[in-house]
Amino acid sequence: MRRTPDAAPPQISNVRISNVKRSSVSVTWMTDEPSTTVVHYGRTTAYGKKRSYTNLVVRHGVTLTGLSANTRYHYRVESEDEAGNLAASPDLTFKTTQ
Repeated sequence: MRRTPDAAPPQISNVRISNVKRSSVSVTWMTDEPSTTVVHYGRTTAYGKKRSYTNLVVRHGVTLTGLSANTRYHYRVESEDEAGNLAASPDLTFKTTQ
């Protein structure tokens, strides 16, 4: 019996921001299959910075550090499964504290 190749990207859900501080924030999300962990972030939708981990997991968590106080940031999460299928969230924002 032939196995059908995996052509479906991971399904991203429950994207959340927590532990918002002056210079750091935590970003978490879930996927329905093991996949990589990537957060693109910056002051505009061009992002410019990235934090990533290549371990294949379903519970994703990244702490962004070195942020500026009282500043709005744009971010997008991405996850890629073992077959190379990539999923990305829409552009989201958070604001650091004073």
